Amino acid sequence: MKQLPLLPHYFKWIAFTIIGLSVVLSFSLKDLLWNYKETADTISVNIINLGLLMYFFSKRKEDDEMLALFRLKVLAGGFLFLITSIFVESIWNVFEPGSFNNKVAYQLLKVIIFVNVFYEINYQKRKKELNAE
Repeated sequence: MKQLPLLPHYFKWIAFTIIGLSVVLSFSLKDLLWNYKETADTISVNIINLGLLMYFFSKRKEDDEMLALFRLKVLAGGFLFLITSIFVESIWNVFEPGSFNNKVAYQLLKVIIFVNVFYEINYQKRKKELNAE
C-alpha cells in the first residue's frame, strides 16, 4: 500500500507553536483589533486550522500501515461529519434563522478537531495494545 506523504515528525511541535501563538495573539490583540473583529477572528481560525492540519499530517515515531489506515478512516469520518453537520445546521436554520454561523472556516475547524480527536483516540488505543503485548 502506497503511503500518504507525511510531514516530518518535528512539524508536530511547529503546529503546536502556530496554534499557541494564534490563540495568544488573538487574546492579547483583541482590544487593538476591535474595528476588525470579524476579519481577525477569521484569520485566527484559519491559522488554527492550518496548525491542526499540520499536526494531523505529521509523522509519528512508530508510523505503520495500520496508522495510515486509521488516518484514512478518520478522514472519511470527518468528511461524513462535515456533510451531516451542514445538513443539520441548514435544517435548524429554517426553524431558527441566524442561530448558526455558516462560515467555512468554522465548519472546517469543527471537522479538523473531530478528525484530530478521533485519530488520537485510535492512536492511543493502538499504542496501549502494542505495550500490552
